[in-house]
Amino acid sequence: MRKVVLILLFSSVMILNLNAQRQRYETSKPTFVDDFIYKPPYEAINRALQQRQAVYDTNKELLNQLANWLTKMINQTDDAQLKAALIQRRINYLNIFVNYDLSQIDSESLRQQFDYVQEEVNQHLERIRKENDPNRYWEMANEFFKGKNWGLAIANYDKVIQLSPNFAPAYFYRGLSYGSFNDNSAAMKNFTKYIQLEPQDPAGYAQRGSLHFAQGNSTEAISDFSKYFQLGGSEPEVYYYRGWAKYWEKDYLGALSDFNKLIELSPTAEAYLHRGLVKSKLKDYYGAINDDNEAIRLKPNFSMAYNNRGWSKFELKKYQEALVDVNKAIELDDKNDVAYDSRAEIKFNLSDYKGCIEDCDKALSINPNISNSYFLKGRATYRLGNKEKACEYWSKVGELGEADAFEYISKYCNK
Repeated sequence: MRKVVLILLFSSVMILNLNAQRQRYETSKPTFVDDFIYKPPYEAINRALQQRQAVYDTNKELLNQLANWLTKMINQTDDAQLKAALIQRRINYLNIFVNYDLSQIDSESLRQQFDYVQEEVNQHLERIRKENDPNRYWEMANEFFKGKNWGLAIANYDKVIQLSPNFAPAYFYRGLSYGSFNDNSAAMKNFTKYIQLEPQDPAGYAQRGSLHFAQGNSTEAISDFSKYFQLGGSEPEVYYYRGWAKYWEKDYLGALSDFNKLIELSPTAEAYLHRGLVKSKLKDYYGAINDDNEAIRLKPNFSMAYNNRGWSKFELKKYQEALVDVNKAIELDDKNDVAYDSRAEIKFNLSDYKGCIEDCDKALSINPNISNSYFLKGRATYRLGNKEKACEYWSKVGELGEADAFEYISKYCNK
């Protein structure tokens, strides 16, 4: 029983103590101290967030501008190397959106990077532009042309045409360069292309006509030269070439008309010489002599004028006077194979057969393909009694393409 009483007594004491504490709390005056309560700096935080947002927006705009600019440049450039570099650069900048916090990137550095990329690309494009600028190659080609460096001129005209296929002057000057290289086939193609691009320019026809003339295509030459005059061309030299082309076609009256015009525009010794030759073909020997006289007056040491005047006198059967003129022609030019051939003809008609053969040999030593000298040599040799040797000479004339030789062979060698 005692044990139980003690427990109850202990319990009663505890309750009394608790009640006493509660009573003190409830009856005493409160003495609270103001505690510090944390208040976040919302304004500063908002300013920081706004600043970060502004940086983010700025950087996003810069990256968008850069990406769009790179896309534009990719679409515009034809340079494969530059295109590949631009695509890779665009990929790199687009990856920034994914892998980086744009608000943490320095906008000024990004802007400088943008400027650097633009400058780098523009410099590369400028290099490409210069490399692909036909004007640059055109200027270099013309400098080489002026310096008569035909190979480098052609190489640069090639580049101009590659970059600008319809730039007609490049074909014209490349044609001139090939002509100076004696590549008449290539020159002809270039002048034909030039005419296609500039059909109203007479210069193209004059140049192509001169190539036809050089190749012996007299009909084509006459056609081009005539077109040249139709389009308003008036160069005396073209009358000269067309006159000779007509001469080859045995259009002697047409040739005479052109040489008349040549003398009207440019009364040179050569012009009178050529007209005199045409008059001789028309059997106007006195008219030919008058033109040769004028040629000699204008050019006193003109060997061929003396030769031609001598030939007209020969046709008039004034052999001694003819011999004087031809001797003078040889005196002025001892390499004038035509003069030796003319003198051989005169000597043959003066029955000086040995002298004829000597002059034929001299002419042939200068020009082995002068068929008339072989022909005359054969005739003189035949007159001297050497039929077999004469027939050999006439055979040589036939080899050189003279059909008359076979008539002599048939008449004098097959008996």
